[in-house]
Amino acid sequence: MVKIISNADELKTFLSKGIALVIFTNRDSELWNYTKRLLERLEEVNDEITFGLVDVKDMDIGENILKGYEKNVAIRRCVIKLYFQGRCILAQEGVFGTMDTDLYVLRRSIREVLRQRGFYIHI
Repeated sequence: MVKIISNADELKTFLSKGIALVIFTNRDSELWNYTKRLLERLEEVNDEITFGLVDVKDMDIGENILKGYEKNVAIRRCVIKLYFQGRCILAQEGVFGTMDTDLYVLRRSIREVLRQRGFYIHI
């Protein structure tokens, strides 16, 4: 189940778990529901990654997680980040807006960046 992360401490704990994919966006945006469905679709085919969704308007997110310009992007659109052992290894600003394209790009990006670190998963 996609975790809705509601505070900074919960976010830090979430990011420290193995492999975590987090989408930072504005809950009031139409992208909130789209990105939630996107994470749910990815979750259907993978149980090695934890998936989370963060409302950037309601949370004070530190500069070490989202830089100032990234928070602005996340408020208007979204920022997607993949964490491996607590470190961000992949970041993407925005989505294409079509489920098939977004799934393809994210799956391929996640596989490749993890493969570079010697970690092979099915997604």
